[in-house]
Amino acid sequence: ESGVVPSPRSGHRMVSYRGYLVLFGGFYEALRDVKWFNDLFLFSFQERKWIAIENKPHLAVPRARSGFQMCIHGPEDTLFVFGGFSKEKMASL
Repeated sequence: ESGVVPSPRSGHRMVSYRGYLVLFGGFYEALRDVKWFNDLFLFSFQERKWIAIENKPHLAVPRARSGFQMCIHGPEDTLFVFGGFSKEKMASL
């Protein structure tokens, strides 16, 4: 295992897709230290290394969350994130 490694966390979600393990979100809690994540990582089964995916500034990025549902739908390889828990309160629509 090499490359950038995701930090320790729970409540994240992972899905296997096209030779990669896709990891998104989660949180870390230890005593008074709590961190929520909205980062995205790929683990290449072939290369056996993690790859951090950088967010593009002009694209919408899901808020940090845990305990959500996640899937990827092709042919555009679109990642869908639905629900979960967040440190931010969402406005009702």
